[in-house]
Amino acid sequence: MTDYMTSETSPWIKVEMSHWKPFLDNYVPVAFRKNTTIYSQGEPAENVYIIHTGRVGMFSILPNGDAKQIYIGDTGSILGEVSCIRNQSYIGSAITMTYCKIYKIPSGDLYQEMQKNWKIAELVINSICRKSGLLHYQVMEMSFASPLNKTVRALLHLVKDYGEPTRDGMLITIKFTHEEVANLINASRTTVSGIFSRLTKDGIIEKIGGFYVIRDMNALLQLEKDSNMQLW
Repeated sequence: MTDYMTSETSPWIKVEMSHWKPFLDNYVPVAFRKNTTIYSQGEPAENVYIIHTGRVGMFSILPNGDAKQIYIGDTGSILGEVSCIRNQSYIGSAITMTYCKIYKIPSGDLYQEMQKNWKIAELVINSICRKSGLLHYQVMEMSFASPLNKTVRALLHLVKDYGEPTRDGMLITIKFTHEEVANLINASRTTVSGIFSRLTKDGIIEKIGGFYVIRDMNALLQLEKDSNMQLW
């Protein structure tokens, strides 16, 4: 994979839960069903949220109601910290993509912990920097990459973050939809579905039991390297 294909450019953000100990020992995670709004863009930012299990999509909502997915928070990811630190309204909406258990932390509690515990302060600072860098990468990608390039890179990020080698190929161990990929790369679901269909037809990927398997990593990497590749 190319140099920029790192965890820092992946839209799937996760942190080892052990890093948050013992701060979270005083809290109990709350259960959320899939497709539940944790907080909405424009609401007063009074709490931060740390994902114990599950995945949460972060969306930016435009005035006309259109939404752009910015990143996906996975286990250990913190949500809403930028808005709470700035003491402003939430700058995006957080919506569960799976069944989740999430810690709800009053912003004042986080401030106090950051003041006395450098490890927690460092986690929060790293999270802010990570998301800032991801936004820069997304702007560059949306400006210069084709839908095919962006779809292939999303698959490669999934392989890097969730891939496991099997006899069938590299198994991506989480389920995701074409619409979720489309939201991440700012493309239509129809376009992404077409790309997945062609990748399947060419024997590069296969869906087995609801999970995608990369059958031919070399072919996928070759598509990613070809910066001039357009849709078939």
